[in-house]
Amino acid sequence: MLNDGARFSRQEFVIKLDGNRFGHGRIAISVPKRILKFAVDRNLVKRAVREEFRQNAVRALPVDLLVTLRSPATRQPGERRIRKQRQQLRKTLAQLLSEVSRRFGVVA
Repeated sequence: MLNDGARFSRQEFVIKLDGNRFGHGRIAISVPKRILKFAVDRNLVKRAVREEFRQNAVRALPVDLLVTLRSPATRQPGERRIRKQRQQLRKTLAQLLSEVSRRFGVVA
């Protein structure tokens, strides 16, 4: 099903996959400090990623996922925090996870 890994990306996220022998999906999340300065913002993104993973059919696949934030959603001038972009990030991540699910044969 999954050879030497796969990579899916959008502007905000990169997802790297590799097969595992546990029979279910596992996830690792990386939100670099150079991208989001405040720990509050990094934690909000991680929480959103975990929730999308929990709700998506990809967790039934026997794969390990590494989800990395590449760049935050477009910010409005003068806006410091990521709170308002959370919905856009979740939508983008949901699309990526759905693409992974479709590609490897899991239907939500």
